[in-house]
Amino acid sequence: MKFFALKKTRAVGGRPSRRHAAEHPLNSSAWVLRGCALVLFVLVLGPGAEYLKQSSFFELKELKIFGCHITSPDGIISYARINKGMNLLSLNLANSSSQLEKYPYIYRAVLKRRLPGTLEIYLEERKPRAVIKFEDLYLVDEHGDIFKKADTSECSYPLLTGLTKEDLYRDSDRCFQIIRTALGLLDRIEHEERFRGAVLEIAMDKNSGLTIITSPERMEVYVGEGDFEEKIKSLWKIVDDLKERGLAPATIHLKSAQKAYITVKG
Repeated sequence: MKFFALKKTRAVGGRPSRRHAAEHPLNSSAWVLRGCALVLFVLVLGPGAEYLKQSSFFELKELKIFGCHITSPDGIISYARINKGMNLLSLNLANSSSQLEKYPYIYRAVLKRRLPGTLEIYLEERKPRAVIKFEDLYLVDEHGDIFKKADTSECSYPLLTGLTKEDLYRDSDRCFQIIRTALGLLDRIEHEERFRGAVLEIAMDKNSGLTIITSPERMEVYVGEGDFEEKIKSLWKIVDDLKERGLAPATIHLKSAQKAYITVKG
């Protein structure tokens, strides 16, 4: 089985004149091509359909996979139930696509035939964004979907805590809403200079919102569910002010960007 990269092509030269277009050999063969297409159409829909589905002319000779970065080609082939030499016309594209989308890391899959012997698979993979803790750890993608149990090697992402599986069953809409809000907060803080080097945890509460917990220098910062930009600015003003006094915050409860309740360490 061969795997190739898709090459882009473009037309070269200007538009042919009407006279040259009329003389072009493709125009003279257009009716032949249309006739062949009609015959093929009749065969596929008529008694010849089964014959075509068994013909070696349409056997799979080349497979192209695009968007395969996390998943392995062998795993994709196995999940889609694709075999070299199988007849392309006998392949149910919709079923194979649905089968592939059951693969944990695949968000969307599109299959296209390029007759007579090429199959193309286009993948959109899930990108892990965080790990959520229930009894075990599970991966959360950029859409906020929980898509697989995390392996030991997959636990380095920011941690989401505070929800239970029972919460998901009872109020899934609210739970996924707050998970997506937590991911938005991560987008805001994860690459900020003053959070660099910290291990980040976002504690989620369905009623009160989100709390940022940092380690190893532990600090708990309640930020609720909105106005993150201004609240984070207020956070660092408070931290700097405390530092000037020789103090370090244990908890900062930001009711708003203008109002905070603070406890200090020691």
